[in-house]
Amino acid sequence: HKLDNLIVIVDLNHLCILGRTKDLLDQGDLGEKWKSFGWHVEYVDGHSYKSLMGGFDSINKTKGKPIVLIAETVKGKGISFMEGQSQWHNRMPDDAQLLQAIKELEINTIID
Repeated sequence: HKLDNLIVIVDLNHLCILGRTKDLLDQGDLGEKWKSFGWHVEYVDGHSYKSLMGGFDSINKTKGKPIVLIAETVKGKGISFMEGQSQWHNRMPDDAQLLQAIKELEINTIID
């Protein structure tokens, strides 16, 4: 089907709006599922530019198959009160939480 130019990026943070995905609907080995459909699978650290770029570099070496990059991430990474917490799927921080998050992420400029 000439799908070797198709690239999918999956954000695998192991959470959904109701809690941990493993507790609600265990997905098993996601990479093996993609492989069973003929995809080339690369796991990358979704928080690391170096790892992501390595995944993209491997794309150039893969021929004849569609590619999926499974980016392992932690929801809310770097913000103490958000990290790994499923409730932040559908919640906005209040003003105090926003300021704390900005401080923890060491953001020096706020864009309106």
